[in-house]
Amino acid sequence: MSALAARPGVATTFLRWTFTRAMFHKGYVLVSGLSVIWVNRRTTSEVRATVRSFLSQAECAGEIASGFPLAVVAQAAGIPAALMTSGALITCVGAMVARSRVARSGAGVRR
Repeated sequence: MSALAARPGVATTFLRWTFTRAMFHKGYVLVSGLSVIWVNRRTTSEVRATVRSFLSQAECAGEIASGFPLAVVAQAAGIPAALMTSGALITCVGAMVARSRVARSGAGVRR
């Protein structure tokens, strides 16, 4: 540890990396846990494994399908542009899900 203390830049970088990694892991565990709870409450035991498997495959396919275009954006315009693009995509998907819920509930239908 004395070698790290002698070089404060290395120690600071290591602490930032550790903190970022820990926060990402906590966020991932929280979202993953909530999705498991959501699926378990809304599916019967006969189809629960199939639904969870399908959702896992859909998540992996989404990571692959969006990963390559985001890598191209990051390479061409930089990481901040790729993060902004990723945020915009997440916002669009959230709006689509919200709109789908309203349409299914019948609240958005005029009579």
